[in-house]
This record gives sequence, structure tokens and C-alpha cells, in this order.
Amino acid sequence: MRGVSMLLVGVVVYAGFLGAVPGRAQQCDDYDECTGAGTCGPDDICQPGQPLPNGTACNAPASGECLPNPTCLDGMCAGGTSAASGSPCHLMNSACFTAGTCFVIPTFPGIPAVPPVCMGSVPIECPDDGNPLTLEFCNPQVGRCESYNLCVSDECMQRQAVGNACQETPRNEGGPCDDFNECTTNTRCQEGTCAESSGTQPTATPMATPTPTPPPQPACTGDCGNDGEVTVEEIITMVNIANGTQSLSTCPRADGNGDVLVAIDDIISAVNNALAGCA
Repeated sequence: MRGVSMLLVGVVVYAGFLGAVPGRAQQCDDYDECTGAGTCGPDDICQPGQPLPNGTACNAPASGECLPNPTCLDGMCAGGTSAASGSPCHLMNSACFTAGTCFVIPTFPGIPAVPPVCMGSVPIECPDDGNPLTLEFCNPQVGRCESYNLCVSDECMQRQAVGNACQETPRNEGGPCDDFNECTTNTRCQEGTCAESSGTQPTATPMATPTPTPPPQPACTGDCGNDGEVTVEEIITMVNIANGTQSLSTCPRADGNGDVLVAIDDIISAVNNALAGCA
């Protein structure tokens, strides 16, 4: 669990302070600063909202100092004046990331702009304090390493440190809880986890641990949707994978040569596929 980025830690730290949200939300947060409120789909997934006006201020964490004053452009945070390729940068403009260099993706007629990315900037590794019940991470607010206690109780699980182990005891069985999904309803504690309930007696469903496997050799680099074309959104997904903010499992076809990595040449290949189409 060491070396987890501050983004993941931030979710863990602040999730415990959120309260339960009863009922189904018709509107939801699609986590896109350049679109309005999303709507809950029939599969409990938040569908994107309408694009906000061009020029709306937004945040481009993958660009860092490569896009000093980012703005919305056609529903994406891709507007603003880019720094020159090769300029020094840090992901999220944060001292919790090592220094990288700006890579500006060329623009082509008919293809919407893609924001520049800060390549080579990775989370700072914090030394292990030797306590198995803590996680060391770089606090972005102060730019230094701190420890987070992993043995913290939540709505459905009581946790208590016993020696070097964290003892877990399910609690609030059948009671309301928050699974942090605005599009689910009637979420209840079931065997220590928060899950959507049908109203019948809850039955624990063991969670399978996924085993990472190398993605298959893609037929068209960047075609995440396997629909025979590459979109700007898919190129941005590749950029996020290259910078470690998204998993390769999000788009296995981002790996153009089967080396289980997404590099600049993969992104350029995807841009070419967006222009010329997939063979």
C-alpha cells in the first residue's frame, strides 16, 4: 500500500466525514468541471451534463504548470495558453510530485484541442515509519510527508488497533449508509460493507480480488470504446493513464505496443488514428 498517490489518500481521508445521502438523486456530479450537473442513468452511472460556456475557469491537474490558466473549451478543460514543450512542471502544480517536462500535443484541423501534459512527474515516495497501521503520504496542503491512520472505523465497520493488527467488527447491520454513489438508493450496511439493498435480508457477497493481466495487442491505439474511431476524450484518457491518474484497465487499447505502458509515442499514434481513422 506504500507509494499511493495523494489523490487516493485524499479520498480515504475525507470520505469518512461524509454523511449518508438518502434516496435516488436525479442529478449527480459527473466530476467534470466543464459540464453542468449530470443525470443518473438506469445503470446507476452518472451521465455527463451539458458543456459549460467556453472560457469558464477550470482545473487541469495533468497539465500542472504547462497550462497556467486553464479554461473550458467545448466541454473539456483544454483552453488557455500552453507553456512551451520541454518546460519544467509538476503534476497538479504540487510539491508532492517530482519535476517533469511539458509535452504539448499538436493541434490538427477538425480535431478539438487537447491540453498539454506534464510528463515524467510522479508522486513523491514517503519513507515507511515502520507502523503497519499507518500509511505515509505527501500532504498537498503543506508539501511534506505525513502519516494517516488506516485503522479508522466507518459506518459499517468498527476498527480497533490490537498490537500490530487492526481488528474489524461489522456494525450497524441493516442500517443506512453512504456508498458515495449519488445514483444508488437504499444503501445499507451488509456484513461490514455498504451496498444497495433490495429490502430483503442482506447476504454478504465476497469481493473478488482482480488479478492484473497485460492487455491484448490493440487493433487501433486509443480506441477505448472499440467502436472503430478515436475521440478527443479517449486521447485525454490516455494522457491520464500515462501520468498515473487512471488505470490502464480503463482503456487497454491505450497501450500501442503491448508493453503495459502508455508513452508519448502511443499518444501520438492515437492522435494520428483520430485524424485518419482506424484501419
